[in-house]
Amino acid sequence: RSLALLSLSLIALAAPAPAAAQIPKYDAFFVFSDSLGDTGNDWILTRSLGTEPAIPPSESPHRTYFFGRFSNGPIMFEHLWSKLSSKDGVTPSLAISEIPRKGAVSFAYGGSTSGTTCFPFAGLRCQVEQFGQLLGGNPPPQRALYAIFSGANDVLQAEDPFDPAV
Repeated sequence: RSLALLSLSLIALAAPAPAAAQIPKYDAFFVFSDSLGDTGNDWILTRSLGTEPAIPPSESPHRTYFFGRFSNGPIMFEHLWSKLSSKDGVTPSLAISEIPRKGAVSFAYGGSTSGTTCFPFAGLRCQVEQFGQLLGGNPPPQRALYAIFSGANDVLQAEDPFDPAV
């Protein structure tokens, strides 16, 4: 009996750790998306173009959005990053001049599609190109997580969204 108990104890100690303890650690997080991932790029862009109110409206009297997000609070990618890194905030890409080695950046624009359009709001491919430009020839961070969420606006902006080809 003692031998069996000792064997079971050794097996339990050698077993892999629970899944929660195996959550990978990331130094950086990059988001490519539409309005569901935009942490302020639309707001920065439209303000720089002199649009009043900036889209989405975030200043008085238009307090329906949360600091340039298409939301009334932090977005899902901000919640994810805070859980994975215990750090808050996903910086809009228009607010930086180079890719940080640590931290989170959103290249998302509300209203963007999965296409190559770059104006007025950068489509998915254009967002990836912006990421490459901000890398400035440097390799991306090794321990980075990338989130891609796109396509809803392709359907919404389609001439016939019920066409099976869309």
